[in-house]
Amino acid sequence: MTVSGDRWKEKFSLGRLLTSVTREGVGDPAKELQQAQRQVQEMLEKAAAQGEIQADVSSLPVKGAVVFINPQMELVLNSPSVPVVTLKELKKFVRSKAREQKAPPAVLREVTAYLEKVAEGKN
Repeated sequence: MTVSGDRWKEKFSLGRLLTSVTREGVGDPAKELQQAQRQVQEMLEKAAAQGEIQADVSSLPVKGAVVFINPQMELVLNSPSVPVVTLKELKKFVRSKAREQKAPPAVLREVTAYLEKVAEGKN
């Protein structure tokens, strides 16, 4: 997979040709990531407006990355417009973003607890 800015190209291979009928294309991961980030931000703002979160989340940055889970995927990155990582690199990426975070720990704990509740379907 070659990523140049917003362009995502998968290298041609015989295997890709044989599975082209059953495989889903790569689509537009940058656009999908930006949409997902926007949806999470809107969800947090709605939760705050409804009193489910007490913290001010309007300035809380929502960050993400495109994650490739196939360890055999070869990535060639030429200034991608969004962060792109492999599953093996994900933990390091998350930790680096956590160090950059300027939100108070209490806000992060409250938002994390809310997101865990949502993920478990308790909301």
